[in-house]
Amino acid sequence: HQDVFFRNDEMLGKNLFALKDKKWRDMRTILSPVFTGSKLRGLCELMSECGSQTVTYYVQKMKQQNNNNPLKVDIFDACTRFTNDVIASTAFGIKVNSLADKNNEFFGVGQKVSSFSSWRLWLFNLPLFVKQAFNIKIFPEDVYKFFRQIVNETIRVRAEKNIIRHDMIHLLMEARKEQIKRTEASNGKVDNISASNNVLTNDDITAQGVIFFIAGFSNVALAISMASYEMAVNPEIQKKAYAEITEVLKANNGKIDYDVIKQMKYLEMIISETLRKWSPVVVGDRVCNKAFKIETPNDGVINVEPGMTINIPISGLHNDPKYFPNPKKFDPERFNDTNKSKMNPYTYIPFGLGPRICIGKYVIFVETHAWRKMACSLWTHKNILSEVLNNSVHTINW
Repeated sequence: HQDVFFRNDEMLGKNLFALKDKKWRDMRTILSPVFTGSKLRGLCELMSECGSQTVTYYVQKMKQQNNNNPLKVDIFDACTRFTNDVIASTAFGIKVNSLADKNNEFFGVGQKVSSFSSWRLWLFNLPLFVKQAFNIKIFPEDVYKFFRQIVNETIRVRAEKNIIRHDMIHLLMEARKEQIKRTEASNGKVDNISASNNVLTNDDITAQGVIFFIAGFSNVALAISMASYEMAVNPEIQKKAYAEITEVLKANNGKIDYDVIKQMKYLEMIISETLRKWSPVVVGDRVCNKAFKIETPNDGVINVEPGMTINIPISGLHNDPKYFPNPKKFDPERFNDTNKSKMNPYTYIPFGLGPRICIGKYVIFVETHAWRKMACSLWTHKNILSEVLNNSVHTINW
């Protein structure tokens, strides 16, 4: 990727998205097991807990409403608060309820991190040497301090009291233990944890949590809210999704976990179609590290040199009628087994492709399933929720 995060930034410069070459390969190797099916099972339980507290909040709200005055919900705000709570729980090991406590500190910091003003975008686009020369950082110092304190204190308490909670911090702490074992086996006792002895530091762990937060706070909320929007304006799709969810839950005694989620094929098709039509990432990029030539039918040979950036129009590909006929139509059937097998894999890339594909791609599917299961719980109540989105109101039969 381009140097979006600064090399001299003591925190953001250490996250997987920013790292390169050997440092990137080493961190990718450490993080990859965190997002395997076995580990996602633990994260799924934490997400489901967040969904349950969201259900409780809205059930109480609906009971307080007059039958002639249906509850109105800003779906994007609700989804943002849900994803905030999910990230707080799964990445940082703390429990918050951003619907009941709308001004909690974690949600406030999340808004700071995800709110890109024109000033911050200008900083993003400054030449790297300028950022390095003036030690310019994207986020205020209190943001760094907030996340660092959470991680440091969580690690300290868990180590002292031998607390095990199956979240990202625990998984990275376990990875660090393995690093220390390997290092001691070859080089002798590790007296201190530092980057110099190839062991994950607390700042390394914090950096991964922060990038998980940046990627998930608004992007996942956008995907979930747009899926909700599409089901609001396409009630036949919503009914089919509801039927599948209730059938799967009934077959599994109401239990929702990673294995149950994988049985919800139609809901996965809805999520895939949402990511096609409403791609949270509009443009992707790759930086060339080895010279090569592209042969084109009309423009001859294009030489790509090391250091050159290639921009990929993700949203443009997803909405090109050449690859997706009638692209403005929301049609989950594009992603059924038959149609998906015919699809050019290089035209549908919501998470990128290749070695640097988004490592947390499956998290969005698990999180969205948890949200929709929550929606099904609300569906049985008398009140009708209304979605306020882009200044228009749509009835959602939850």
